[in-house]
Amino acid sequence: MRSLITIINWQVVALLIILIIFTACSKSTGIDNSGNDACNLPALRQSSFAGVHRPCGIAVSRSGLVAICEYNGFEMYGGAYGSAGKTYIYRSYSDLLTKAAPFFTLDNQGAEAVAFDQHENLYVAETEAVAGIAVYQNLKIYQPSVFAYRKTIQGEFINPRGLAFDSHDRLYVANDGVGNIVRIDDPMGSATAQSIGYIGKGIKGLAIAEDTIFCTSYSTGDILTLPLNPDGTLGQLNHTGILTDHPVDISVNGQTIAVSSPESGKISLFERNGFINADYAGCTRVIDAGMNIFGLAFLKPAAGKTGLLAAQLDRNQVIYFESKN
Repeated sequence: MRSLITIINWQVVALLIILIIFTACSKSTGIDNSGNDACNLPALRQSSFAGVHRPCGIAVSRSGLVAICEYNGFEMYGGAYGSAGKTYIYRSYSDLLTKAAPFFTLDNQGAEAVAFDQHENLYVAETEAVAGIAVYQNLKIYQPSVFAYRKTIQGEFINPRGLAFDSHDRLYVANDGVGNIVRIDDPMGSATAQSIGYIGKGIKGLAIAEDTIFCTSYSTGDILTLPLNPDGTLGQLNHTGILTDHPVDISVNGQTIAVSSPESGKISLFERNGFINADYAGCTRVIDAGMNIFGLAFLKPAAGKTGLLAAQLDRNQVIYFESKN
């Protein structure tokens, strides 16, 4: 009887040890047994989707306009590499998800990223043959708005990809083929472009939050951070210690960072305040979203909730993820 009790006691101890390890692992990934986020990362779940032909880049403006650029990049999908496509602009994400027609459509070539400035003018990164940033002014005197083509910013771009604006409305471009970040101080005006730092070939996504640039390196798998000085120059490049499978786009919302990895079909969520001394010490949450997820854009659907739009290129759809609260 004693030996049996001893065996049972050891089984209880072993079970407790397993539970402790499991709990620790759950906290490190930000997920507990109930599926809740233990590290303040939003518990995003797929809510709906909208059919969009070959969606690639996504941007959401301050007032909620949604721009999605179409990429026709392979002959098997009906076009030469970087061939002509459309950029669709919707009044809201609700219009997009309820299958309403876009209120404005633009023609672009090899478009892979889009961004709105503070005045809701639109910028489209056209890669390959164009190698420039198409600029469209939002003429708000018309209802609904009309986006008028102004120019294409060109220069030393080779496959320009990620686009982001800082608090001074300066435009930053991840110049993939060269490996540098280019700043354009007055993109709607003089549009003088200048290289402000070499990062390495293969940089794709770009996001700015509170004077920090977040950048993805497709070549190395790194998520990189660079402090922004008041004059728009870069501080020290930091490798965060985060490695993902060929990351492409990146989006920031408050304390949450989302990164897409189209080849693995993953969207990874990280805590922005988890970056301590340039290294990442926060939690991670991973969403199995399906292959060929490219563009990402956060939005705020309602008080207390978080929404995320994700472009799934080969399935011709934009997926909408939303938190419960």
